[in-house]
Amino acid sequence: MGWDRTGRIRGIGTSPTPKSLWGSRSTQKLRQDNESLKEKIEALEERMKKIESRGNNESSASVCHAQKKKVELEDD
Repeated sequence: MGWDRTGRIRGIGTSPTPKSLWGSRSTQKLRQDNESLKEKIEALEERMKKIESRGNNESSASVCHAQKKKVELEDD
């Protein structure tokens, strides 16, 4: 196959370039997309923390309830 040529796509021939197949995206557009994705990730991480803390609170409430039941049963 030989050496890779910069700006060419292997297996498609000599004419197509990445730009001609997939188009060009400006650096500014990529930065905007990247920033938008970072914001979405941060929002999802916040939601995960809330869900996890809610789960932890429910677990500790269940443990407290079970301990109270145990004490009640021991008193009887």
